[in-house]
Amino acid sequence: MNLILFGLFVLSSCENWAVLVAGSDGWSNYRHQCDCFRNWQILKKNNFKMENVITMCYDDIAGNSRNPFPGQMFNYPDGPNVYIGTENIDYIGRDVTAEKFYAVLKGDRAKAGGKVLETTENDNIFIHYNDHGSSGLICFPTGGYAYAKDLNAALEYMTANKRYKRILFYMEACYSGTMFDSILKSNTNIYAVTAANTKESSYAEYCGISKYGGTCLSNEFSQRWMEISDAEDLKSYSIQQQFETTRSKTKGSHVMEYGDLGFKSLPLAEFQAGTNEKSFLPPDLQEYVHMMKKSSDMGVSVPQTEAHIFSLQSMAENDPFSTVAQEYHEQYQLKIEESRRSDSLAAYFQMTVKDALTRSVSPDDSDLYKWTIETYEEKCGRLNEFSLWSNTAVLAQAVQNGKLNDAKARRQYVSLLKRIC
Repeated sequence: MNLILFGLFVLSSCENWAVLVAGSDGWSNYRHQCDCFRNWQILKKNNFKMENVITMCYDDIAGNSRNPFPGQMFNYPDGPNVYIGTENIDYIGRDVTAEKFYAVLKGDRAKAGGKVLETTENDNIFIHYNDHGSSGLICFPTGGYAYAKDLNAALEYMTANKRYKRILFYMEACYSGTMFDSILKSNTNIYAVTAANTKESSYAEYCGISKYGGTCLSNEFSQRWMEISDAEDLKSYSIQQQFETTRSKTKGSHVMEYGDLGFKSLPLAEFQAGTNEKSFLPPDLQEYVHMMKKSSDMGVSVPQTEAHIFSLQSMAENDPFSTVAQEYHEQYQLKIEESRRSDSLAAYFQMTVKDALTRSVSPDDSDLYKWTIETYEEKCGRLNEFSLWSNTAVLAQAVQNGKLNDAKARRQYVSLLKRIC
């Protein structure tokens, strides 16, 4: 009898948790927060215990002066408003940082300053990160970047301290494969799916639609897997099915998988739904949504690396004498300047930007890599929408190839930055 009661207690104590992170700010990055808000709505619809959902979003889009629908956000054309309201966002503005993200995962309330995972070895965790990424790093709107070594160290801490049963981690970012490739172990019950491999951009979607202010509403990878989670019965649709379908329908980049592949046969409900009832769109409503999306002005898909300038261009074309048109021209000039600086940086290390981007890596010496980026930003300013991918790729290659190993080489690197910046 005691064994039976103990078994019932263990079963009743198993819970699903979720961490949803949008790592950007600004109107042209609308899609990152919007994807996370859509994800939140999907979890709610599928009877997820919402007090177990932790959200990190800058929250500067719904009330943005450029938003033609104040207080609302749309993840696809003619779709429903997905904005969840400030009251449902746990970390807002300058609290959206890499350090607080790690603290949330580790359950360190003192460092996080807010809601954290209160999980045990019996609980499953779903993590969705959505933003920009580059060689061995992903971005946050304030503070430092999240580097591959540090993120995986946080996951290793969770493993060592028995803070989960299984983790399903979806990452929407350019070069997101570099965050896990040859790093995430295969025996830790952590399965990661990335929007792109180690050497390519992921794609933004539904871009340039004037009705929505010319920005991009979503990202291709996230849109594909969320379409599944929004419409299917998650108690019978498996992780494996979602991966394969998403991979086949994502055309702009190569969807990749890393880590522990041993639990892919489990149903999605183990991570993206509550424990009671099935909740999915009935067939007639699925067909209605499909027809609405098909008949809408769907915009275009563009690489995330070009989404910022594309959004500004789309808005400027609608009103060539507006302030946004002036901003577009200023940003275009900045793009040219940053391109020249990137070329100079690459030439110094005897490579081209193109070669560096196609060989993106997460350098073995993560501390030196951090130093190169921090030093660059100290001399040249924060990496931006035009310099992030190219410069980090060049610096990653320089570190990996041993070009900055000695003190003299590092001093010369600093001198270079003073010249080109």
